Amino acid sequence: MNEVAGKRYVPILRSRDAEIRAYAELSGSVKDALLPVVEYTKSRRTKKNTEGSVSVCVSKIEEHLAGRSYIADVTTMDSLSNAETAMLLDADNGFRNWRAFVLSSLNSACIPTVHLTDPFDERSVLVQCKAFLNRSTHIAFRIPVDYDSTSRLVDVLKRELGGLEQVILICDGGYVSKSTYAAALADSKQTLVAAGAGFALRAVACSSFPKSVVLPDYGGDEYGKFELLEVKLSEDVRAEHGLGDVVHGDYALVHPEDFKGIVTSWVPRVDVPLDQTLFYHRYRRPNGGYDLAADKAFHDPDYVALDCWGHENIKSAAGGAVQGRSPAHWISVRINFHLSRQSNRIELAYLLR
Repeated sequence: MNEVAGKRYVPILRSRDAEIRAYAELSGSVKDALLPVVEYTKSRRTKKNTEGSVSVCVSKIEEHLAGRSYIADVTTMDSLSNAETAMLLDADNGFRNWRAFVLSSLNSACIPTVHLTDPFDERSVLVQCKAFLNRSTHIAFRIPVDYDSTSRLVDVLKRELGGLEQVILICDGGYVSKSTYAAALADSKQTLVAAGAGFALRAVACSSFPKSVVLPDYGGDEYGKFELLEVKLSEDVRAEHGLGDVVHGDYALVHPEDFKGIVTSWVPRVDVPLDQTLFYHRYRRPNGGYDLAADKAFHDPDYVALDCWGHENIKSAAGGAVQGRSPAHWISVRINFHLSRQSNRIELAYLLR
């Protein structure tokens, strides 16, 4: 079975409750169209789960995937890490702990990520490739857009694997803003051209979702609208000669970095992702909160309905029945709406090409 055939969207998700909920509420057809990267994180601590075991996240994720293929990885965000995730990222003996975890704890639908070191360690790469390809049909690599060992990595894979047909390559730009976009685009093109063709799948991913929507170049206190540079990046990369097969990836409208040094009080906000932009309405609780934000969003002239859980939540709240009043709930709504929207955009573009 070719696990990646027909996949045209590679969203990067973390195993936080809000992101798991957003994925769980997707339609079956959207789930079928995705090849998600799941960054395993610590789980929510409880009396029965005092250490925040990663296995709790694995169980939830694989239940909602229901046998669908996905790419397994581990978070590097301090706020979502614990001793177990640190152990999984220990580079000792070719990431021995990560290899053991994949082989013992993840189901056969998982496509393992091969972790890289700096400087490049050929032996580490090959040990992981051998272990993972004994149980999976594909392996994945996530490299920064400015990765300087691309050619060396590809040469090693071609020599040892006999080709790249079992390899998924994700060129990851992390957070991209207006001021860094040009460099991210140039680096992405250079890295993907250096990697060449022949992969099972090539993708480029980034996130332009900010730490705060009221930062410069984003929006105002009650309303804002901004371009989704993750969409622009993949479209601009695909326009380059030889890169037309590169697949769209993103962070599902989640900021990809830790919120260090930022302490703010949450203002109720309803986000509406469109094909290439996002707009929002936000109001403090005494001024209307989620009820008014949803009403304004739903009746905004730019609003475009879509058959998905995210849309139904906004529609319900605009009608006076708010389904959730926590920030996590509305993050789930945003992610679900975005994944559904982008899947729809990408599939339509493919049919019309």
